[in-house]
Amino acid sequence: MTTPTWIRSAPWWLGFLLVVNLYLIPGSGTSPRGTDLIAAGLAVWVLVRAHHRGVRALPLAVLAAANLLPLIWLFFSYLDGDRGTSVLAARWLLSIPWAIALVEMLRDRGALDRFAWGLLVGCGANVVVVLMQFLQIDALLRPFGMSVGDQDMATWVGKQTRLPGLHRHYGATSAVTSLILPPALWFYLRGRHGLWLPLVALAGLAVTLHLTFTRSPLVVAAVAVLAAVATARSPRRSVAISALLAAVAIPALIAIGPPGGAVRWSDTASFQANALERVRSTWVGFALSVEHPLGLGQSEARRRMIDETALTATHNAFVQAGLFFGVPLALALVVAFAHLAWGLNRGAQSEQWFLALLAAHLTGLFLFEEHLNNPTFLVLASWLIAASADRLERTRRPHVASAA
Repeated sequence: MTTPTWIRSAPWWLGFLLVVNLYLIPGSGTSPRGTDLIAAGLAVWVLVRAHHRGVRALPLAVLAAANLLPLIWLFFSYLDGDRGTSVLAARWLLSIPWAIALVEMLRDRGALDRFAWGLLVGCGANVVVVLMQFLQIDALLRPFGMSVGDQDMATWVGKQTRLPGLHRHYGATSAVTSLILPPALWFYLRGRHGLWLPLVALAGLAVTLHLTFTRSPLVVAAVAVLAAVATARSPRRSVAISALLAAVAIPALIAIGPPGGAVRWSDTASFQANALERVRSTWVGFALSVEHPLGLGQSEARRRMIDETALTATHNAFVQAGLFFGVPLALALVVAFAHLAWGLNRGAQSEQWFLALLAAHLTGLFLFEEHLNNPTFLVLASWLIAASADRLERTRRPHVASAA
């Protein structure tokens, strides 16, 4: 039987809409997001599939265990009227159908390629949104839920506005856009596309970083490129991209300056102060999570952080997960990411290499910011937890049957 076109294209659309996360109420930054609505549809799909064909038991069990504390926090925060905690806990739970659906769908031949292309094109759309905001024509996007009015544009660096992009905040948008690199590098290093693809991806990311004045995704991107060329087992292509990047990047750094705004890199006093603040906030957040292994919820965690550091953020997504919703959730993330990242040693011809590079890239992003406020990263985190469990199950029992 021929697979219907809409089913074959589903992974592409999931990848695209995961990073082009629309506001369902145009113009409102507090609106429900597209990923929330899609989660409801995917939950129905997972239930139907479980009834007819079954779904893998271990990924579902691991996700259920990891989200037990967010479920409990959802119940009590709702009773207490703590909207911030209840919304974030609900989005952790809404990421479960996303994760299970991606694990099931991406087993089909070519599905991971289509998902990766959707992710890549969606990140390209994020670049377009930032450019339209720079040109002050983003009002055209608001009826489609791709830009809102109540965004964080009040921060100035060198008398320039830090543009918020599609995700309402410059840090979130730059981090999401950096997800363009893993699929671009995978397609190129496995010989599926030419050198133009990662170069265009890097150029789009550089433009986004320059207009949002963000630094950490640039550091993560540099490490991701180094990890990719070192592990791809494609010497000719690795040498080609390394040589061309060196030939282009070094003159550009001299003539233009680093993406993210030269002022952010050259102000040594500000750079050191920012680094010390991040180290302190991460350490305090970690200490608080150890003291409260079942979590504090978002609102109480923010209050404790202000009392201890005068900052609201931990600047680390792994610490954020543990501080908000308990150490078991944070441990699930750390173990899953490390398990998948180990797959880099398989080389770019393996589909596991794409997930490994994505896990390594996300690890870098998570070490700099609290990205688990963003529904896009919540879905990716839950998917990688489920994918890690699925890989473990298939490694230990390669012929295991699906369990309803």
